[in-house]
Amino acid sequence: MSSYSSTNLTVTIIFSSSYRLDYIPHDAQRPTPHVPEGYKKPEGDFDLLTSYTKDYPARKAELAKSFKNTHSNHVPTGEFRGNPTYTGKVLFLQNLCKV
Repeated sequence: MSSYSSTNLTVTIIFSSSYRLDYIPHDAQRPTPHVPEGYKKPEGDFDLLTSYTKDYPARKAELAKSFKNTHSNHVPTGEFRGNPTYTGKVLFLQNLCKV
């Protein structure tokens, strides 16, 4: 609370609001929570037959044939007889891989 005075006027300033006095309490209750229904298994038997399976019956497709020749996967079986120039580099790379 603060007061301000002048020659003919005295004013008192109250720094609190009157919302506590103006509040009107109402009767309020929490709403009841929604309880979902449990699972009910449908009666009867299902044949698992849909209109799609009726309209488009399954067909057995034949396997696709390969276009590759049978000898295209040839793996050389003989030894290499020659003097390769990259043996030193290969040994250097093998040593790096071991580290």
